[in-house]
Order: sequence, then C-alpha cells, then structure tokens
Amino acid sequence: LESDVKVLFICGDLDSRTPERNARELMAGLPNSALLLLENAGHDMPLFAPAEIPATIEAFMNDELLPVERVRLRPPRFDPIPQVDDDATSPAE
Repeated sequence: LESDVKVLFICGDLDSRTPERNARELMAGLPNSALLLLENAGHDMPLFAPAEIPATIEAFMNDELLPVERVRLRPPRFDPIPQVDDDATSPAE
C-alpha cells in the first residue's frame, strides 16, 4: 500500500485484532503517517479519553509535530465473576 494521504494510526498496545505491528507495516508505504500508541488499551478507544488524544489528533491535522507519541491509560479493570453455589441451583428433590 502506498499513498501520500495523511494517516494517523491510533493503536492500543493490548489490541490483538489489529496490533501495533500492522500499523507499522502500513506506515512503510505512507510517508505522511504517524502512530499514536495507547498503553493499556485494547481495540476499542476509551469513551473518556485523556486530553492528549484529541490534542494529538488536532496537531496531526494541522501539520504540527505530535505533542506525544504514547498515552498511558489506566489499566483495564476486570471484576471477579461471582461464585455460583451448586447446591442452590440444583432442583429440589
């Protein structure tokens, strides 16, 4: 793939569907591209993104140097799955 179109790749370092290496491969043919890496992020962009993300997009669109190349997000939080009491779920005899 080759193009002179401006492209800003925004990738999460925990994204297994479209990992950072895919963006870097594409960047080889896109001389006007840049990468913003979101640490502790998966495929979906966080709903409440830190201010650095829109500021970086704006700088890129205005042909300015990127203020950051990495943004560290809070690590994802996984709630424990509640234990199921097998005796409570079996039918009464």
